[in-house]
Amino acid sequence: MVFEILKRYRNRDSDRDRDRERNEDCREFRDRSDSLERKNTPHGRATYEHNINPTLVFGLDRLRDGLDRVYGRNTFTVFGDIMQLTVRVRLPKPENLVARLQDEGFLRREPVEVLPPAVKNQIKENGWYQMRPWDQEESCEG
Repeated sequence: MVFEILKRYRNRDSDRDRDRERNEDCREFRDRSDSLERKNTPHGRATYEHNINPTLVFGLDRLRDGLDRVYGRNTFTVFGDIMQLTVRVRLPKPENLVARLQDEGFLRREPVEVLPPAVKNQIKENGWYQMRPWDQEESCEG
């Protein structure tokens, strides 16, 4: 009963004015021509990149195991060549990824003079993308 009385006596003019003001505010944003200048980034997720010298790598499998331990499975991409490897991830990065992987035994402490042939061949065989999310998953097709 009380609600019916309130609805009956509300000021409809003030409601219309309030709606009109909201529409005008929204129109300002729709009419902006600088939409090309705004940067479109995914909300809440930044991309972090870490550079790794390939002469520190024992092997790509061992590097993958270390990255799985630090970031979790299927959350990173490794790309590059025999000159430099880059780890790209969308999770907060540790202070120093290389130092952490060295402490845990997944990378060498000191770089070697010459890139070991086994590592060099692995990198060359894989092409530009060394590791991608879901690249080790078994296919469901049987």
